[in-house]
Amino acid sequence: MREILLFILTVWNIIVFAVYAVDKRRAQRHAWRVPEKL
Repeated sequence: MREILLFILTVWNIIVFAVYAVDKRRAQRHAWRVPEKL
């Protein structure tokens, strides 16, 4: 059970990091960004 939780949290962190990276790139290009409130 602990390994599953660790795997889920790791995947979630990778997804969030990728979204932040895309948002940062779009901000530098003055393009549409990810909204703060979803």
